[in-house]
Amino acid sequence: MAIPLLQPEPLVSEEEAAARLRPRPGILAGLRRLGAKPAQGDRTERGAPARMELVRLPCALVERLDAPAEGKNGRAGLLVRGFAETVEIFRMDAPLQAAAAPDPDFRFPLSRERVLELARERWFALSTGRALRRAPTMPALEIVSWVAYPHWVCYFRTSGGRCDFRMLDALTGRRSSASIRAALLEFLAWKRRSAGGGKTGKV
Repeated sequence: MAIPLLQPEPLVSEEEAAARLRPRPGILAGLRRLGAKPAQGDRTERGAPARMELVRLPCALVERLDAPAEGKNGRAGLLVRGFAETVEIFRMDAPLQAAAAPDPDFRFPLSRERVLELARERWFALSTGRALRRAPTMPALEIVSWVAYPHWVCYFRTSGGRCDFRMLDALTGRRSSASIRAALLEFLAWKRRSAGGGKTGKV
C-alpha cells in the first residue's frame, strides 16, 4: 500500500511571516548612519525582505499501529524530520489534506528503517520520562504518511553584503531552530544534486 503524501496549508500568512522575519527598519537606519549601505534592490527603504519563499521540507509521520481512538486532546503522532533527523510530537489538529496531485519531486532522504529507529528512540525517551518504575513496552510503529512540511523563508543581504536567511514554521508560527535552518541548507544542496543527476533520496 502506497504511503500518502500530505501537504498542510500554511496557518501563518506570508504577510505575517514577512513582518516577523524581515530586518527591522530601525536597525537598518542605524547601520546607514554608520555608513553601511545595503546593495541596491536587496531591500526597500522600509527594510522589506529581499525575497519570501514557502519551502516544504520532507517529513515522515509515524504512529502506533495499536493507537487508541482520538481522545479529548486530539490525535498525535511522531513527526520525523528527514534532513534534521529530529523527532517531535505532532498533534493532528492542523489541516493535513492530501496533496492535490502527487509531487514527482518529493523524495525522503532517510530509509524506512532509519525513520522507525529515530521514532522508537524518541518514543522510548518519552515513555521512560513518564514511568521510571518499569521498563516501557515498545509498541509497533509505522509510517502512516509523508508530510511536505511548510516553512516561510526570508532571504536577505546583510549590511556587509553577505546573503543570509531566517525561517518561520508556517503551521505553529515559531521561529525555526538551528537544526531546521541547517536542514534547509542540506535540502537545497540535495535538490541541486538531484537536478544535476546526482544521487537522490531513499523514497
